[in-house]
Amino acid sequence: MIPNPLVSLAVLRLLGAVFCVAPAHAQSCLVPGNSRETDHFFFEGRLHAGASGDVVPLEIRATIDPYDGRWFGVTVVGCFDNASLELVGDPIYSEFFESVSGVRGFYELGGEFGPRREDGGAGFVFGANVLEQAYSSRASFGQSIPLATLYFRLLAADGVDVSVEICDQRFAYAGGSCLSNELAYEVAGPPGSTTIVTTSTRHIPAEIRVLPGPATRPEPPDLPPAAIVYPEAPAPGDLDIRFALAGAVVTPGSRDVPLDLSITSSHEFAGLTTSLRYPSEFLRLTRVDEHVRPGVLVIDNDAGHLALALFDSSRRVGREGERVRVATLFFDVSESATGAGALSIRFAPYTDRDQRSYENWIAIRHLGGTAGRLPVTAEVEPVYVAHGALRVQDEPTWRGDANFDGALDLSDALAILGELFLAAEPVACPAAADFDADGRRNVSDVVGILAVLFRGHPAPAAPSIFCDGAQSGAR
Repeated sequence: MIPNPLVSLAVLRLLGAVFCVAPAHAQSCLVPGNSRETDHFFFEGRLHAGASGDVVPLEIRATIDPYDGRWFGVTVVGCFDNASLELVGDPIYSEFFESVSGVRGFYELGGEFGPRREDGGAGFVFGANVLEQAYSSRASFGQSIPLATLYFRLLAADGVDVSVEICDQRFAYAGGSCLSNELAYEVAGPPGSTTIVTTSTRHIPAEIRVLPGPATRPEPPDLPPAAIVYPEAPAPGDLDIRFALAGAVVTPGSRDVPLDLSITSSHEFAGLTTSLRYPSEFLRLTRVDEHVRPGVLVIDNDAGHLALALFDSSRRVGREGERVRVATLFFDVSESATGAGALSIRFAPYTDRDQRSYENWIAIRHLGGTAGRLPVTAEVEPVYVAHGALRVQDEPTWRGDANFDGALDLSDALAILGELFLAAEPVACPAAADFDADGRRNVSDVVGILAVLFRGHPAPAAPSIFCDGAQSGAR
């Protein structure tokens, strides 16, 4: 399993960023050899105005001076008074990040976010990796860059000043690990690049005076509902978990072929990890579009592996029985795939270069644990894992061959009807499913196929369709 993002600073540095707690916990921490203190960057918080009871956004931003190196991650540490503020919901990350590790709140270092403390100390943690475009471009240096937006409910009385501190100290955690505001970047040098972790020596707190009047915004905007907390962990026999990757028909040399990854569970879940293996000699994964909250993403085209982790939070990812479209994977197909037949993409465990292990599991919240991680293995039944297959098409097929079985028959009409009305998987060969060639897949295509099969209408003269929409004459 991939470790919890709060377990070790090493993991947090690789995954991204961190917030911390109260100055009372500051201790002397050993500074690694590649760690430096600098004032060439700082973080700031912008807390919006509101009345007592309102939920207000806290915007976390970074300002970075030009320097020699490639910025790829941040660590942000902050604290607040829980007598004045209550952290609610999950954060909204800017599009500046490639992946994030989720948010955890806590009242003291080493503790989970739990019942409110009388002494008012609280903090929160999140992590992120910076986009390749962001750290390869110097245009953003010196500018205020948005990182994330968190939401707080104001609890203080009218006229009281509240703040969220962006800390400039190091804090001991988990038996010697340290949390601090950090910027991680790479610098070139023999024999290769070196990772440098720099600690900020300046910070700007977010401050606000609570305004008079009644609360008008008591809830955070556009956040998923809180996940169900079940009385106990579900027994294997009560589970029905289904991981599925859609297939497609491709031609050699195809680019950006989309495949949808989906999960269905009999129990509501609040996090997941999935790991896939694909034939790297024929396929290259170019990008992944995530359709739920951002997660940690690992693409290894040399080994042919994808790992995606959405750390469990208090928020729902999928309802009971809901088919959740988690992500769309985009593949390039090599010209050498000619004659390869079916290229199988399978769910399989993966261990990355940093020895982090990824399996296929979902997180189901229950009273016996903060979020039970239930691996999709033979020990958890019943589980259905549908592998995706890219079937390589070297020759055209018949117009109307929606299921790409090399024939025009009733099963093609049923495949189109299933996609249109039964929420079934998309047809295997979309171009062939457009039987009347009007640019759409609808009931008229089914009627046309049935007219050929049962009313004597003329059938297509010859195979002419490539499933990716290319003309047969172009092959």
